Amino acid sequence: MTLKKIDVTCCSRLESLEGLVGAPQLQSINAPISGVRRMGALHRCPQLTTVILTGCPHLESLEGLAGAPLLKLIDASFSPVATIGELHLCPHLIAIDVRACFSLRSLEGLAGAPHLSVIIASQSGLETLGELHRCPHLTTVDFRACRDLESLEGLAGAPQLQSIDAVWAGVKATGELHRCPRLTTVSFWYCEALRSLEGLVGAPQLQCVDASWSGVRTIGNLQRCPHLSTVNLKCCDGLKSIEGLAGAPQLQLIDVSGSDVETIGELHRCPHLTTATLRCCDGLKSIEGLVGAPQLRCIDVSGSGVRSIGDLHRCPHLTTVDFDFCYKLKSLEGLAGAPQLQSVDASSSGIWTTGDLHRCPQLTTVNLKSCHDLWTIEGLAGAPQLQSIDVSGSDLWSIGELHRCPQLTTVSFRSCRELMDVDDLAGAPLLQSIDASSSGVWTIGELHRCPHLTTVNFNFCDELESLAGLAGAPQLQSIHASGSRVATIGELHRCPHLTTVNFNFCDRLRSLEGLAGAPQLQTIEASSSGFQTVGELHRCPQLTTVRFSCCSKLTSIAGLAGAPQLQTIHASNSNLGGINPPHGCAHLSEVLSSLYQEFTHYVTFSGAPELQLVATSEGDAEAIGELHRCPHLTTVNFNCCYHLSNLEGLAGAPQLQSIEASWSGVRTIGALHRCPRLTTVDFRSCDELESLAGLVGAASLHTVVAPQHLESTWREHR
Repeated sequence: MTLKKIDVTCCSRLESLEGLVGAPQLQSINAPISGVRRMGALHRCPQLTTVILTGCPHLESLEGLAGAPLLKLIDASFSPVATIGELHLCPHLIAIDVRACFSLRSLEGLAGAPHLSVIIASQSGLETLGELHRCPHLTTVDFRACRDLESLEGLAGAPQLQSIDAVWAGVKATGELHRCPRLTTVSFWYCEALRSLEGLVGAPQLQCVDASWSGVRTIGNLQRCPHLSTVNLKCCDGLKSIEGLAGAPQLQLIDVSGSDVETIGELHRCPHLTTATLRCCDGLKSIEGLVGAPQLRCIDVSGSGVRSIGDLHRCPHLTTVDFDFCYKLKSLEGLAGAPQLQSVDASSSGIWTTGDLHRCPQLTTVNLKSCHDLWTIEGLAGAPQLQSIDVSGSDLWSIGELHRCPQLTTVSFRSCRELMDVDDLAGAPLLQSIDASSSGVWTIGELHRCPHLTTVNFNFCDELESLAGLAGAPQLQSIHASGSRVATIGELHRCPHLTTVNFNFCDRLRSLEGLAGAPQLQTIEASSSGFQTVGELHRCPQLTTVRFSCCSKLTSIAGLAGAPQLQTIHASNSNLGGINPPHGCAHLSEVLSSLYQEFTHYVTFSGAPELQLVATSEGDAEAIGELHRCPHLTTVNFNCCYHLSNLEGLAGAPQLQSIEASWSGVRTIGALHRCPRLTTVDFRSCDELESLAGLVGAASLHTVVAPQHLESTWREHR
């Protein structure tokens, strides 16, 4: 049998491979994590192509492989290899992996390897590379985290070298890497000792340079790299200038975020520059060097020290600018008229004027949140494509004639405490959403003239007293005015598509009469409000849910009687004396009446065809009526109903599953065994309860929490 492959993985007692020497057909040796110390003259294996010796803790040398005629791949990563021998004598060697070989100091033995293409030596102990430029087919080298490697000079002139990765290496000098005619990518991340990139100047095919978080202070004339397209120099603390990039013919992207850059030079001379990211450059005062850049699309200088933006409107393809947290920037005037500008973000900046941004024909989005010196945005009025404005938290006084923006759909004035009105939005033809919550707005004007307005949010507007200006808005669907000072809501029933209103915590609101008859209204939220009457809400044909909890002045909800789609009533902790009469609510499914201090009878619920949940915990309920006639009733909660003496009205309820009546005054439970789906009852601390006999025979019952004095009796019943 001819031996072609051998696998001795994890053979910790195997110390030598000498027995394989001269094997005529052997092609592959796989001996990772083995005890190999010596490999012998494996170069005498004429067909050997692959050797894997990963993680061999005693392997110190690869010399036995030197000269193997067909050897292509060597992997000795994570082994204590100190010498590699004359591996350049392997005429077909393509790749070698010696990563994490901490004892390896030099790669000199690879110099001149005729077909070597890939070297991986990351995290190794390398101090010198040797003359690797003599490897005619070397394309990729990886020296990441080689902390003792100070120079890359040995690579200079490598004819096919394309990629160098020296992230976190100890590199101080790049050498004359410009002499590598095919070099395209270099990465020097976290090379703290590296001071200059001048060795790259003139590299004919170089496309990408990344030296972020390095010690680079000067970049030289990188504009002389004819194919350079991407430069990343983020967080280079000593880098003051990037003038050396001016005029780079193919440069597209620059990112120097977090660096000490003070001057950018004439970057407008880069004919293909599309993106400039200069974030958090505290020393950068001006970006006028970008003015006129013919292909520039995106500028991000957020958090920088920029004071002047120059005439950026002269950038014909500029679409996006970000000036967030530019506290020293006072004006956006230089953007006025930019022909392709679509998005402006200058939130938390020092601007006090927007300039004539309405002259930007493609502008769609403006974010000016928390601009405390900005008092007007009238410069946006008439912007032909503007769709979204967000000035939340700014000290805005005036919004200008924003109704003149024909495409405006969304505005946010949230927490603009100085803004008193939004009258100038009236008539905006496509406006859909207004958020002025927690603002100083006290009048809303004729917002019903906005034909597409769907949502308004005036929550916590403590100066706003009336919503009458919304009456008749043809597409309005949602109104939020919780915590506001609203006293009158006007004729909101005239809003044909209104579905949801929220008036929680409106303690000055006296009536919901204006909602009566709203044709699409489904949900009313008005908990903890001051209204006394609900009006004729039964005239709302689609009304399904009302929540009036903690409305201390509300004494009756009789106006709900007959609402054809009403399903849920929540009125916990209100002063209701009853909900008489609830008849006619054919779809009523849920009633929560906890803490109804005067609500004593549930007789009028009897037979409600869709009723599923009744809860009146801590109330004064005395009688529950014939609730067994509610065919869909599943849950009842009468906890702490001290005046409730019996549950006979539940007997026979066909879908009833759960009864909670703990700490109640129940004395008799009736024939609850007639509830075919009853599974759980809780009568704990019902000291007046006389017997649980009514449960005996309940078909589905599996959980009974009995009062202490009936525990033994119940055990007998079971």
